[in-house]
Amino acid sequence: MKLYRRLLTSYLLVCLIPLLLSLYTTVRLERGVQDSILSDQESVVVSIQRETDQKLSDAASTAGVLLADSTITHLAERYDFSDADTLLQEQVIETLLNSRRQQQAITHAFVFFCRSGRLVSESRGYSPDVIDLYSESVDIPYQVFAAALLKAGENYSYTVQPVVDREGLTYLLVSCNLYTPDYKERLACVGLLMRVPWNLLQWEGENSEIFLMQGGVKIFGSPLTGEAVRRMEDGQPQGELTLDGGAYVYMLEPSEVCDMQYGFLTAQAEYYQGVRLLQIQILCEILIYVLFGIAASIFFSRRSWSPYQKVLDFVRARCAANPDLNSFESVQRALQSIADEKDRLQNRLSQSDAQRQARYISRYLLGFSSDSSALSQYIEDGQPYRLVLFSLIRPESSEFFRNVPKNRYAETLEMLYFAVRNILEEILLEDRDGVSILIEDCVVFAVQETPEGGVIDKLDTAVRMTEQALSLAVACYAGPSCRSLREGPAAWEEVQRLYREDAYWGRQRQPGVRLNQGEAGGFVSLYPAHARELAVQLQAGDFPRARESLETILREDLEAPGVVGWVVRNRVTGLAQMLAAMLPDGGGAYLREISGGSSGGDQSRLLREMFAAIEEGAALAKAPPAPDRNAQLVETVRQYIEANYQDPALNASMVADHLSLSLSTLSRRFKNAAGHGLLDEIHLVRLRHAKALLQGGMTVRETAEKTGYIESRAMIRAFKRYEGVTPGQYAGNQ
Repeated sequence: MKLYRRLLTSYLLVCLIPLLLSLYTTVRLERGVQDSILSDQESVVVSIQRETDQKLSDAASTAGVLLADSTITHLAERYDFSDADTLLQEQVIETLLNSRRQQQAITHAFVFFCRSGRLVSESRGYSPDVIDLYSESVDIPYQVFAAALLKAGENYSYTVQPVVDREGLTYLLVSCNLYTPDYKERLACVGLLMRVPWNLLQWEGENSEIFLMQGGVKIFGSPLTGEAVRRMEDGQPQGELTLDGGAYVYMLEPSEVCDMQYGFLTAQAEYYQGVRLLQIQILCEILIYVLFGIAASIFFSRRSWSPYQKVLDFVRARCAANPDLNSFESVQRALQSIADEKDRLQNRLSQSDAQRQARYISRYLLGFSSDSSALSQYIEDGQPYRLVLFSLIRPESSEFFRNVPKNRYAETLEMLYFAVRNILEEILLEDRDGVSILIEDCVVFAVQETPEGGVIDKLDTAVRMTEQALSLAVACYAGPSCRSLREGPAAWEEVQRLYREDAYWGRQRQPGVRLNQGEAGGFVSLYPAHARELAVQLQAGDFPRARESLETILREDLEAPGVVGWVVRNRVTGLAQMLAAMLPDGGGAYLREISGGSSGGDQSRLLREMFAAIEEGAALAKAPPAPDRNAQLVETVRQYIEANYQDPALNASMVADHLSLSLSTLSRRFKNAAGHGLLDEIHLVRLRHAKALLQGGMTVRETAEKTGYIESRAMIRAFKRYEGVTPGQYAGNQ
């Protein structure tokens, strides 16, 4: 009995009292979890609201400044662009490009001129018949883009509205309108597209999500946040929700510059993790106290083996739900498992810190932050360093993915990038400072230069060893040498230009190392002067000199080795717009083919064809065909129509093909000689024969079939247009 009293006293003193104290502490912590969630959410949402509203306000101010530009206001008053207006359009393109460069959050900028129906972006201009190509260039469905332009005109001040592209990515369209002094007509609309996640992804975690809503509808966020928006009560800035069987809390903050609301959704389990870890720690301590109490009881009793056996029976009784805890060895294994879990939690925490550092570095390089402190932990300011980008070329078609099922692609790709980073770090960071991060689907290195050797010397080795080790193709892009950390964003922009240049005109990305063109000393662009000379010579009709100027532009400004792809693309589209304005049909077919992804050789051929068409049109205008020649053409056309008028497929294009002339040339020459159009001639011949058949007693339907009309309604419309009566009325008057 004395033994049992000692055992009970030891248990109460060593175990029960700490258990009660720990339980009391845990309960108090859980009571404050809800307040902690709401407090954390409020601070996050306010930070998002302030930063995003500032970006939107800056964009609205930029749109207002653009509308005050004298060139834009001048072009907004034009109903059609002249040759001089087309040249002014290049100034608008440069202004929009500078505005986009000044604000990194803006991805696209454009001006829509309501009177002329033209749209000008930061890269080129679009005439009314090809304006849908702009929406294709930004990957937004034309119907969505047109509806957004229409909605932008419903408000006299600036508007903010969501626009979703074909991949489901959300943009915010900040638009501002220019009106006539009486505000009865909208002259122009400046639009700035801002991709929504530019400052939101940094706040998202495994159990927390950011979302935006406007008018009670989610405009950005995951499907889970969309369900949360549908269940929220109107007017409630915060609350609790049950989604997919889990408890969530949300916080809303209204925008101060538009009618949007910023929201933050968090799973309550995320905040309980800290409490759960503390409870595990307390349980471990309690378990240790229990074992110590039992051992102390046995030691002080000093009786026999039976008390120890009773203690084991006691442990088995208390741990009946878990058969693994039926001996001291199993308890020791459990303690070891808890220690292993602690190590895993510490590793996860370390990985989380590394991811946070990588996110800060990527934000700085992308221009979303001006704080270079994250990069300064790896790169010494004042010492030369380089930014290098590695891209895997079609990894899913490599040997690495041969036997991988499609549902494991994402996991396998993550493992592949981990292996690539390890190989590259061993080569590039072995004897120098630096850091590697993942930006989208690329591995990016910031590597310090050393006096012993530059980074460039090791890039070929790094690419070759990675390809040999993993059996895949790797492309490498090296930026210019930087001397200061503040040069990082500009250097990253140069690396991005190299990276995107392979996509110029749909070209496949090639393996190997590519360096920044600035390493070779750069080049001086004379394209603006050449383009002005060409425009002046075309307006003066000096075609021999204009042809020389065009060849100079092709040779020195478009096909020169030192000109990068994005510059060529902008110059080609601008030059094509200028030439198209001088073509009778506006050059829509040429513009579509050029914008559709032509190769370098094709684009030169198309520009030469446009020039030749302008020259041919000018020659025809100066020397019109002789009257007898046109009269012979009219007679030939009438003979062909007379022989084929019963064919329902007969049209103007068939006649042009028969005479081996272009449709525009035939239509112009025939109308000048006959006084009416080619289609009118086809109807007149058919109606002449139709009237003869109706006079002979044939029905309207039979007459239509005999004279080449597909259905009787087409013949009735033709009769009303050319005779002023219906076929029935004509037959009745005879």
